[in-house]
Amino acid sequence: MRSIATDLGATPSQIALAWVRQQSLESPIIPIIGARTRTQLEENLKSLDVWLDEKTLRRLDEMSRIELGFPHDYLKSDPIRGIVHGGEPDLLMKR
Repeated sequence: MRSIATDLGATPSQIALAWVRQQSLESPIIPIIGARTRTQLEENLKSLDVWLDEKTLRRLDEMSRIELGFPHDYLKSDPIRGIVHGGEPDLLMKR
C-alpha cells in the first residue's frame, strides 16, 4: 500500500479510501472516514482527487484477497449449487 501511495504521491489512507470508493461505480460505495482531527479529515478528503487505474485496482485486490472458507467454499461446490439453483438430479449425486 505504501509503495502505491508513494508512486501516486498520496498517503496510504488516501489510496485505501480511493480503492474502496472505486469498488463499484454502478452502485457506489461510500467509505466512512474515521478522522479524529481536522488534519486527518483534510488528508482523507484529498482521496477524492485520487483515481486508481485498472492495474493498480487489480494489484490492491490481489494484495487484500483472503480465503473465505466455510460457508463460501461449501456453497460454491457443484452439489450444493445444484440444490440451490435447481440443478440436474445427477449433478446432486456427484461429489
